[in-house]
Amino acid sequence: TRFGTAPAGNVSLEYSIDEAHTTWNYIGNKSAATTSYDWASVPPDALSETCKIRVTYLANANATNTGESEFYIRGAIAVTHPNGTEKGADGWRVGDPYAINWTKKGSIALVKIYYSWNNGSNWTPLNNNQSITASDGGYNWTINLTDTNVTTQGKIKVEDASMPGIVLGISSGTFDVRGRLDITKPNGPGDIVTYGGSQYNITWKKYSAISKVNLTYSKNGGLDDYPYSIQSNVTAGDEHCLWTVPDSIGYNLSVKIVD
Repeated sequence: TRFGTAPAGNVSLEYSIDEAHTTWNYIGNKSAATTSYDWASVPPDALSETCKIRVTYLANANATNTGESEFYIRGAIAVTHPNGTEKGADGWRVGDPYAINWTKKGSIALVKIYYSWNNGSNWTPLNNNQSITASDGGYNWTINLTDTNVTTQGKIKVEDASMPGIVLGISSGTFDVRGRLDITKPNGPGDIVTYGGSQYNITWKKYSAISKVNLTYSKNGGLDDYPYSIQSNVTAGDEHCLWTVPDSIGYNLSVKIVD
């Protein structure tokens, strides 16, 4: 705020947020000769679209001036999670729950949360487009198995429900949302795979846009990192693969399927 030329002495600064500007709130005092004041700590309940500043010379209450134009005092939102580190093996997976977190400044009551799969070009609302209490500072998002676009360019936006498009925070960087593969057979110690008999039918469920999969197996429950190939480049949407079981007896076998 800049005052212009003033006599020696101090001035008092006040702000008003009501439309009629009948209520004034104290900000601070300052030497009039400095002609400016740095308002370092704006009160959190001062959010308004109809703000004005009034400056009054303390030595003469009639020497006062109110700013001609109204201005905004807005809150601020910062998304703290996700933060762009959720890539590759650390990326988010459809069907699983993940925490979205934010901080706020100002008395923001409600927020809405949005997800973008294309680095912010398009946004889709979360929580059925319902508002969330801003002071909660977090929301657990269980990513929809079938309706979520998988991506390497994900972003989250948290927005003041009362000031959409104006007061908002967007996650830094981009994060991954990847598809999901759940093996349904074999699914436990009760499954017996027999060499020399009919082919064993490995089955799975596919979620999201996965095109092809590779199947491998382990002889020690996965400790050997599944080095033995079953079949490669299988159409994921088939959701099954017939396995000609090799002559390799084992008691702790495990199957792995990978996009």
